[in-house]
Amino acid sequence: MLFKKILTCLIVTALLLNLSCATKGLVSEKYDESFYRVKKLLPDTKFEENEPFIVISDNQAAFRGYHMALSKDRWTSPWMLAVPFYQLYLLGNGAVGVLNFLRHKPDYGHNNRLMVRDAIYEAAGQTDAAFILDIGDIAAHDGRRPEHWKMFLDDYHADHPILKEIPFLPVIGNHDSANDTTYGWPNYHAIFGYPRFYTVEFPDGVIFILDSNFIIDQRDKLDDDYQDELFSKWFVSQDSANKSWLENRLAQYKDKSFKIVAMHHPLFSFNKHHHDWYDPGNGNTLLEKRKKLVDLFERYEIQLVLSGHDHLYQHNLLKYDNHEMHFIVGGGGGGALRSLAKDDNISEYSKQFSDQGFDIVQLKQQKMYHYFEINFDKRRLKLDIYEVTGNNGNQPKLADRIVIDDDAIPEMNEVGK
Repeated sequence: MLFKKILTCLIVTALLLNLSCATKGLVSEKYDESFYRVKKLLPDTKFEENEPFIVISDNQAAFRGYHMALSKDRWTSPWMLAVPFYQLYLLGNGAVGVLNFLRHKPDYGHNNRLMVRDAIYEAAGQTDAAFILDIGDIAAHDGRRPEHWKMFLDDYHADHPILKEIPFLPVIGNHDSANDTTYGWPNYHAIFGYPRFYTVEFPDGVIFILDSNFIIDQRDKLDDDYQDELFSKWFVSQDSANKSWLENRLAQYKDKSFKIVAMHHPLFSFNKHHHDWYDPGNGNTLLEKRKKLVDLFERYEIQLVLSGHDHLYQHNLLKYDNHEMHFIVGGGGGGALRSLAKDDNISEYSKQFSDQGFDIVQLKQQKMYHYFEINFDKRRLKLDIYEVTGNNGNQPKLADRIVIDDDAIPEMNEVGK
C-alpha cells in the first residue's frame, strides 16, 4: 500500500511538472505580437549625428541550484560561520533549484536584472541615448523556449516602457539559441526583427554587429564543414575573389574615425570562457579562425571590440605595430556574476596568447553589475563604465573610463588606476 502511494505521488508530481515546464515552441504561437515585438531601428541604420548609446550584456536569468548550492564561493563565505543553519539554507535553495532546473524554469537574479534595467532606463533618459545595444544572452536561458523570452519581456515591460520608448539593438548570444532554426532563430527574429549581421553608421563611426555563434557553436547545432562555410561567407573569406560580408563592410567604412565591433563571445578573456576557443566541441580550427579575424581587425584598425559572455568586467588590450585595440567584456547586465581571474590564470593565459602571436595585457577586471555609455565625435571616443549596486537610490558609480583618440595614443583607465 505504501509503495502504491509513493508511486502515485511520483506520477502526479511528474504530470504537474510536465504541465508547468517551459517547453520549446514559438513565441508567435504563444503570445500576442503587441507583447513580444520590440521597438527597433531599421537594420543598417545611418544616423545624421554622432549619437550617444548605452551598452549592456548578459541580462538573462540563471538557475538557483547552480549559483546557490553548487557555488564554491557560497560554501566558503563567512556566512557559513556567522549564520546558524546556513548550510541548510543553501541545501534548501539547491533542492528548489534542481526542481526548477528539471522544469526548465530559471529562478535566480530577478532583482539584479531589474536593478540594471532601471539604471539604464534612467541613463538613457539623461543622456538622450539613441538606443540600447545588448551584446547577447537576452533570453532567460534557452531561446527555444517562449517562456524564457517572456521573462526578459516581462522584466523590460514592467514599471516603465523601456522597450517601447528606446530602440533595442540585439547581438545574438549563445543562450538565445539562434543556431536552432526550428525554434531559436524564429523566436529571436520574431521579437527583434534584426538579421544576424548588420551595421549601425554614424558620421564619424560605425558599429559592426556580428553573430559569433557561427564560430563558437556551444549547442552543437552546426557541423564543422558548415561552420567553415559560414566563417568564409560572413567573417573572413577563403576566396580572395569573393569577399566575406565583414570584409566588404570594413572596406566600405574604412575611412570612419571609429570602428566598433560587437560580438557576444570575447576573442580574448582571462576568465571562464577563455576555454571556449580551445574546445573542439565548439567548432573546427577555432584558434586559426580567431587569428584570421584579429588579423582582419588589425588591417582595418578596429579600435574597440565589445563582448559579453563572461559575467564580469574586463578591459584587455592588444598591441600591434603602432596601434592598440581594446577588447571589452561587459557581461554585467543582470545575469549572475562570476569570480575574478586569479593571478596564476592570468599569467598562464597571457603566455598562451603570446605563444599564439598576440601581445595581450589585462588592464582591469572587476566583478560588478554594470553598463557602458559611449560618446564620440570626429576625434575622440569616450567609453564610461558604470557600476550598478542599488545603493544611493540606484545611482550608478563611474568605475572606469576609456578614452580613444583618433590620431594619438589612447588614454586608458582614467578612473581607478
